[in-house]
Amino acid sequence: LHWPSRGVNCFGVRDYPYQTATKEAENHLEILETLNAFVKAGTIRAIGLSNETPWGTMKYLQTAEEKNLVRPVTIQNSYSMIHRAYEYGMSEVSMREDIGLLAYSPLAQGVLSGKYIDGNVTQKPVNIISEIIANAEKNEFETKQFADYKDQFQWFLGFGLLFLVIDVFLFDKKTKWVTNIDLFNEEKTKK
Repeated sequence: LHWPSRGVNCFGVRDYPYQTATKEAENHLEILETLNAFVKAGTIRAIGLSNETPWGTMKYLQTAEEKNLVRPVTIQNSYSMIHRAYEYGMSEVSMREDIGLLAYSPLAQGVLSGKYIDGNVTQKPVNIISEIIANAEKNEFETKQFADYKDQFQWFLGFGLLFLVIDVFLFDKKTKWVTNIDLFNEEKTKK
């Protein structure tokens, strides 16, 4: 079955003017009864949906179950790296109701294949890619300079830690001014 005849946004049109579906457009039972007759006659083996929404798919499944009619086994919706609307609800219906996806336009109507790049005008994409590479090299160089700068001061950090360990473990007698600080409220806990 190709896209629904009811008022529904199948193709992701912005600001789609939704229409109230009429009884003629919501003829799931009539459609399934007709297709069921074709399956019983051996004219077709199975049925599938195309460009259907989660609601429409569930409506077909509900009607098929209630009336003991043939149920859809596949759905052919648009799905690609660019158009992933199928994942927003239809994928769960497919998984839980065992309806396989036949991905329509996996190359996004040719966009992902490069079909719409004019082969005669290649300088602009080359310039864009060159700029990206130049920026990446600049960032790498700045990172390397920072790393070299940071490495110079690790000796000071090491000596500082060494003196701290010596102070803590070798000199157990605290000086008078350190005792007066009472940094960890030792006097209150002793009382």
